[in-house]
Amino acid sequence: MGYQVGDPEYRRILVALFMAGFATFAQLYSAQALMPLISTSLEITADTAGLSISMATGGLGASVLIWASLADRYGRTAVMKSSAVLAAIIGLAIPFLPTWNAILTFRLFEGMALGALPALAMAYLGEEIHPRYLAIVAGTYVSGNTIGGLSGRILGGLVGDWVGWRAGLFVVSCACALAAVAFLIVTPKPRGFVPTSRRTNPGPSVASRLAESLSIPKLWAVYGTGFLGMGAFVSMYSYLGYELNDEFGLPTAVTSLIFVVYLVGTVASRFAGKLAFLWGSRRVISGGFALMCLGGSLTLVPLLPVVLIGLVVFTYGFFSVNPIASALTARLTRHARAQASAFYQLCYYAGSALIGWLVGVLLVYSGWTTAVLGILVSSFVGLVIAYVFLRNLPHSAATSQIPTIHPPIH
Repeated sequence: MGYQVGDPEYRRILVALFMAGFATFAQLYSAQALMPLISTSLEITADTAGLSISMATGGLGASVLIWASLADRYGRTAVMKSSAVLAAIIGLAIPFLPTWNAILTFRLFEGMALGALPALAMAYLGEEIHPRYLAIVAGTYVSGNTIGGLSGRILGGLVGDWVGWRAGLFVVSCACALAAVAFLIVTPKPRGFVPTSRRTNPGPSVASRLAESLSIPKLWAVYGTGFLGMGAFVSMYSYLGYELNDEFGLPTAVTSLIFVVYLVGTVASRFAGKLAFLWGSRRVISGGFALMCLGGSLTLVPLLPVVLIGLVVFTYGFFSVNPIASALTARLTRHARAQASAFYQLCYYAGSALIGWLVGVLLVYSGWTTAVLGILVSSFVGLVIAYVFLRNLPHSAATSQIPTIHPPIH
């Protein structure tokens, strides 16, 4: 039935998943706060600097199905440990690469290496933890994601503003490597999953599960909300620092602190789950996108307090959308939950990579107002998709756990 409170393995899984979440998302997004410094140091435009995020998130999105397939064959923990080691090695090498093209290439590889945890963490927890305590452990995992993403950006920004962006990346990579080592040491031997290579009856084939995850129209709508929501969200946080530098004259050490607003996501995701249980997922997702539109619009007002309020509203909206949409992947399919979750994350990170880069192009060639309009269009289209195509969703008592059962927070 899975590990319960009081079991030594339960506590070890708590620590292991926190460390893995920290290592993954601190490493993935550490460059985001450093983008203005990178632009100045290398004399490159914002959209070119933004490729440091797009390459990593695009690589992660492209790899999740591969990691999921490998885990089915060789086991969840073995694959997640291999991923952690590979990502740590690549991350430590990146600050010492001589050219921007080399850095972007390694960022792509780094993102691909980091894909195992987002692809497998929830499946792993579902197999190892008693259902009664799944929400608690998943919440710890999400906390590691949040604190990792927040710490990577703030630590990188503070160190980078002091001694340079390469040093900022290196310090974050060292912290992530230590967290990865802790994950390797603490993770207990799995007992709830048998790899397909050792099963007498492996069940539906990978091809059939992939086909199921692509044959349900409502899942495509869910994938679309992930693509558009994450694209808008990453764009706002990637490029707002340029506006704060240029319009308000704030240094990188200060602008990196805007990522503290991420903590709003902890409140938003929990409250969104309760609302979804009472009002339905469609209304909450649509309302979250509406808040993103409102908050994004406020960032156009040339007053710093209003911009910050807009960022809080925008962030609250995104963290209302993401956990509810991602949880729908498990409710809308029976045999292909892992594949549907992987497709959601593929689209989620594809949005980060593609929309994140396109908004950077708009910023460079037309300014902040046009960039925000791009973010607003993405958010509004997400609202329309959710409202029109997510009608008559299946109800599940598990909706009450939605605040903690969702892909990584960034």
